[in-house]
Formats: sequence, structure tokens, C-alpha cells
Amino acid sequence: MMLLQVLRLDHNELASIPSEIGELQMLNELSFADNKVQMLPLTLVKLKQLRMLNFAENQVKHIPAELGEMKELRVLHMHGNRFTQLPCSFVHLAGSLDELSLEWFMYAKPPRSKLVKRDH
Repeated sequence: MMLLQVLRLDHNELASIPSEIGELQMLNELSFADNKVQMLPLTLVKLKQLRMLNFAENQVKHIPAELGEMKELRVLHMHGNRFTQLPCSFVHLAGSLDELSLEWFMYAKPPRSKLVKRDH
């Protein structure tokens, strides 16, 4: 039996991600960038092995607070969406994330890169 560890659904005009995604317990990387997804399924938090999540360039308006509890995440790309705030629970990710991609770069003077990487 083969267990899925990487799932890339980029550039497919997907409007949603099914809640069954949470059943892919061995998933390490999930990318559905450049689609039309508006809501993140709460079942993402069931992916205890997930180290990389990329939902950049979608239409997500709300980030569920539960995402901040995904302590195994090392890479999180979420630029190019429609949310205007991050949940307070994201403070829990500060110690584990190595790479974070947000829209903060637009407001920096001078403008900065979208990508922030932790130096080890």
C-alpha cells in the first residue's frame, strides 16, 4: 500500500478543497496554489505530519484559528488571498516556521520580498 506524502493541486481552478483531505494522515506537503479556493477546510489540522502548506494566490477570506495549532508546519505560503487579519493562534507558529509568505511586503518601506526565511 502506498501512502500519499505530497499532493500538489496547483493551477487547476479549484473552487474548494474537500474536507476528506484530513484523511491523508501521512501527507507532508500540500499545495493548491493559484486556484479559486475561498475557504480552508478545518480538517487540515488533522494532517499531523504536514510540514509545507501552500495556498497562495487563491481567494481565501478567513484564516481559521485552528491553523495556528499546526506545530509541524515549517513552510507556509499564503500570499495573494483576501484575508485582512491573522488569528492570534498564529503566535504558536513563530517557533516552528522556517518560511512564511504573506502580503506584508507591500507595506514595508522600501518594499520587501514576499518570502521570509529563518536563518539557522
